[in-house]
Amino acid sequence: MKTSRTGRIILAAENRVAEILDVIPGDKARRSAEGVNVICATLVKRRTPILPTAHSVSEEGRNQSDSFPSHQTIYNNYAKILKVWRRAYYDVVNIDAEAPLSGDDVQKIDTGQMEVGTANIVDRLKVIIFELTQRNNVLKQIIDDVTPAYGGKNPPITEHEEVMVHFGRWLRNLADNPAFQLDEFALKVSRRTPPGTRIIDVELLQKLLTLTEEFEAAMKARQVAG
Repeated sequence: MKTSRTGRIILAAENRVAEILDVIPGDKARRSAEGVNVICATLVKRRTPILPTAHSVSEEGRNQSDSFPSHQTIYNNYAKILKVWRRAYYDVVNIDAEAPLSGDDVQKIDTGQMEVGTANIVDRLKVIIFELTQRNNVLKQIIDDVTPAYGGKNPPITEHEEVMVHFGRWLRNLADNPAFQLDEFALKVSRRTPPGTRIIDVELLQKLLTLTEEFEAAMKARQVAG
C-alpha cells in the first residue's frame, strides 16, 4: 500500500543519513547535523511534503531555535543530508509513478518487431536519451566541482550559485522523472502523469524568476553603459 511504500522511502533515507552522521567529527557538528536531519525529515513527512532546501530547512529550524544553522551553513556543511532527503521527497511525491528505465535498459529496447514509423521514433528517442544522459553527467560533474566539501574550508557560495545548483538538480530530476514523457519535440505531461504531480517547487521558481530578472537588468545596464 502507499503508506507502507512511503514508510520504506523514509526508513531508507533515515538509514543513509545515519551513515553520514556516524562519520561527522566533533560532538557540536554532529548535533547540528542531527538537528538539520530532524527538520529535513519533518518537512518530507508532512501530509503535503515540502522540498527540504537549505533555505526551507533553516527557516523551519529557526522557528524552533534562534541558534539553528543558517541556510549558507547548511548548504556548505550538510549538503549530503539535504541530498538524501531531497531524493526521498521526490520519491514520495512521485510514489505512484512507474519505475523509470535506466539508460542501459532504454538502449536495449528491441525495435526489430515494431512498425517502421514506431521503430524510427524509438530509435530517435534512444539517441535523445543518450545525449541527455551525457549532458546530465557533465552537469553532475560541474555541480560536484563547485559544491563545497564538508569542513567549511572553501569560500561560501553566492546566492546566485546556489540557485543554479538547485536548478541543475531540479532539471535532472525532471528529465529523469517517469511521470513525464520525452519525445523528439519536448518533455511533456503524459496520460500516465498522476494528478497533482509537482513540476517545480515554489521557492525555486521564485528564485529562478528573480535570477533571470536580475540578469536581464544587468544586460540592459551594460547596453546603456556601452
